[in-house]
Amino acid sequence: MPCSRGVRTAVRRLVPRLPRTVWILQAGLAANTFGGGMVAPFVLIYLHSVRDFSLETAGLVVGSHFAVAAVAGIAAGALVDRLGGRSTGAVSLVLLAGSFAAFPFLAERPWQAFALMAAAGAGRGGYWPASSALLAGLTEPAVRHHAYAVQRVSGNLALGLGGLAGGLLASTTAPGTFTILF
Repeated sequence: MPCSRGVRTAVRRLVPRLPRTVWILQAGLAANTFGGGMVAPFVLIYLHSVRDFSLETAGLVVGSHFAVAAVAGIAAGALVDRLGGRSTGAVSLVLLAGSFAAFPFLAERPWQAFALMAAAGAGRGGYWPASSALLAGLTEPAVRHHAYAVQRVSGNLALGLGGLAGGLLASTTAPGTFTILF
């Protein structure tokens, strides 16, 4: 069947040949981004509709998360150089996951929500330089651009699918769904 062989050849050309360890890391990156897509778009809704924060306060809480992430990302570069990508990434993921897991239980007042979102922001900001360093270390320079392309495509796909899954799960009429989401 020449047609099916041609399709297989075309698909093989689209899927880069990367080491198994890179594909495993990419799967972890996608899982993390899927989780981020599930949670990030719904924090504002949760704070306003479930915790009764004003929209202004809820917006500031969400904004503080990404502001801290931006600053933490800069600082994390130095940590990656000193501690390595694996250690920095592991600490960042624990901080990010722990903060979001605690969110529905501890974010009852604005200052608590700010603190948890700042911690999660530090985790998010530390994770990206660490994962990029790991990806660079696992790939040969000749195929590194393929690894980063896969990272971006899988990350964008996972982010969108996470948002879709979160949207199907979260409901302001059933606040417990947000606990599951976080």
